[in-house]
Amino acid sequence: MGSVVGAQSLCYRPEPPPDVAPPEDDPELRALLNDEYARYLLDVEDYLNCANDEARDVIEESRDVLARWTAHFGAEAGIRAE
Repeated sequence: MGSVVGAQSLCYRPEPPPDVAPPEDDPELRALLNDEYARYLLDVEDYLNCANDEARDVIEESRDVLARWTAHFGAEAGIRAE
């Protein structure tokens, strides 16, 4: 019997904006760079929320698997170092 894999979501870590000093004499480029910083920080928030959700899900799943393992195998359930 193969292993069962739970549903996984992919959390994509955003790329930081370029480290470019915004020019004082180019308001269009300055606004573009400012928008890139804002978008990055919003994307980081989404990424962290996704990663936290994944961590909660895998912790819950591993607890369920551990309970099932010990229910099925009792004292035989144990991780042995080789």
